[in-house]
Amino acid sequence: MKLPIAISTIAIILSAQSAAQTSLFTCPEYSLTSTGVVQGKARAVARSRSEIISTYQSTYEKRTKREIEFKFSINGLDNEGPVAHNHVIVLPRMGGTVTSPLYVFGQPDARTPGGQELSDAVYLESDADLLVRVDMRHVLEDLKTKGFYETFDGKRIPSDSFKGVYVAGNTEPLSWDFGNLPSRPEFCLSDNANQGIYEVTVHFSKSYRRPAARDSVRI
Repeated sequence: MKLPIAISTIAIILSAQSAAQTSLFTCPEYSLTSTGVVQGKARAVARSRSEIISTYQSTYEKRTKREIEFKFSINGLDNEGPVAHNHVIVLPRMGGTVTSPLYVFGQPDARTPGGQELSDAVYLESDADLLVRVDMRHVLEDLKTKGFYETFDGKRIPSDSFKGVYVAGNTEPLSWDFGNLPSRPEFCLSDNANQGIYEVTVHFSKSYRRPAARDSVRI
């Protein structure tokens, strides 16, 4: 029996057991008590009939695809373009240091990057560091001269509300969780040269393993 399966039985067991921890079953693979299960270094404990806290970490590693879809964001909002109108870049198979083209905020690019073939190697074979660049000069000019910038959907961002530029995407460590971008400084672009060109370097590992859960799970 695998740990996730064993965990799913805890809530049922609790309905018939007292709060005191009682050993129910032990085998070489795992141990089951009235309040939890232990498998190797992983431990899961039922706080109640509907809540479990666990240190279990999956050993499954997800390989990283070379094709990355992403979008820029002002103030952590999905406001560069319509849904699914994303920028696309294909990382080199062997990874390394990569500099993106200079994208223009709000301006779409071709869905399939010309001249980049994925048929022979879909996944990264080594880690990659991607320097992402976006031209914000027209946005800054509107903020200065008009007092606002109008996004593709007609919404206005007042000049005094401009907080920053972020990047979101479909490949870890990026995500489409726009709401949490302001709390992720590693995805905030900077205009270090004060020329209206914002940049940030994003590290893509060749594979990712889901981290252990930090919070309890309700079932």
